[in-house]
Amino acid sequence: MLDLQAIDGQLDPNDALIISQVLADPDSKFFFTADAKMRRNSAILDYESRLRKEGARNTGLKIRESLD
Repeated sequence: MLDLQAIDGQLDPNDALIISQVLADPDSKFFFTADAKMRRNSAILDYESRLRKEGARNTGLKIRESLD
C-alpha cells in the first residue's frame, strides 16, 4: 500500500489499500472496478509488472469495469 502511494501520490489511501490486497495475491487475474482512475492508472500497471518480474506475482492483472 505504501509503495503504491509513493509511486502515485494521487491514489487515495482507500484505493491503495484495495488494489494492494489484489496485488498481494500472486494468482489474481482480474480486478473489477467502476473507478476509471484506477482502471487507467499506469503506475498500478507498472508496479504489477515489476512484481511479476521480481517473482512476487504469477499472473498478469487485468483491471476492468466488467467481463466484457
